[in-house]
Amino acid sequence: MSQFHFAVYLFALAGLAALLLYVVVSDLRTRRIPNGTVLAIAALAIPYWWARGIDGAGVLEQAAVLAGAGLVFGLIWQAGHWRGRRYLGGGDLKLYLALALWLPARPYLEMLVWMSLAGFVLSLVILILRRRSGQAGPARVPYGVAIAGGVFAVFGELIVKHFPA
Repeated sequence: MSQFHFAVYLFALAGLAALLLYVVVSDLRTRRIPNGTVLAIAALAIPYWWARGIDGAGVLEQAAVLAGAGLVFGLIWQAGHWRGRRYLGGGDLKLYLALALWLPARPYLEMLVWMSLAGFVLSLVILILRRRSGQAGPARVPYGVAIAGGVFAVFGELIVKHFPA
């Protein structure tokens, strides 16, 4: 990887990190993930893959990851609406799909595992805080926080592996 490609690669990763931090703050404050932020995350995948030197097979793999994620999360989202419940917010769904542009299949699945663990811990914390304060009714979990945690865990590992000791 040339120095220019490496600079673009780092710029894209730094942009992703900054945008995900914004997602966390926004989701904590308003329980919303702005569409413009998700669009920027998706758009930053282009220079990221260009810097990494993606080939035709890589493009096909990313398309397959995006299609699979769209099918699975789209069905989960639709199932919630059929039942009159919100299992998954629209912003969360769009964020999952934007992130499918960043990660090949295996790291994407690893991100989902880390995200699930972070979401479980986050849900427990919210449940405990709501019980202590005497709040009743269903809690709205800012799942963008868990999604960002999953991405940071996977990219942190990929970055560490990129630089040999």
